[in-house]
Amino acid sequence: MELYALGNLCPKTVEEAIDMAPSIKEFVKVVIAYQKKLNSSTSVPKPLKLNQ
Repeated sequence: MELYALGNLCPKTVEEAIDMAPSIKEFVKVVIAYQKKLNSSTSVPKPLKLNQ
């Protein structure tokens, strides 16, 4: 329910969104942690080359 209300209010910052809908605070923490994990990943798997 809060997410629908939040969508209608259009907050400009994450902090403003958290103030409007405190229940999304944990969701935001998880998303930020996931983004940091993706950004810190240094190895990108190389595609396999098949011998022809």
